[in-house]
Amino acid sequence: MEAEDFYSQNSVSDIIAAHLKMMMKMLLLFEKYYPEHEDPRRQNMWIVNPFVEHKETALSNEEAFQLIEFSSDKELESTFNSMSISKF
Repeated sequence: MEAEDFYSQNSVSDIIAAHLKMMMKMLLLFEKYYPEHEDPRRQNMWIVNPFVEHKETALSNEEAFQLIEFSSDKELESTFNSMSISKF
């Protein structure tokens, strides 16, 4: 089918609606294979920003205590906020 014929037979809103329906189906398939509750990043977000509270971590009690001490250092937090994560 020629592109001109396709657009003349379908309104733009129909095309957008069909595209969104296809994307929703793809999203459901993605969630089937990569469920959010099994995301390995979920318990390791403290690595990205150790200065915000993280309720779920895969840390031992000793490591969690060290993270609390680390994240309580305001001078270190200021340094963290003033540079990129890779440089920190």
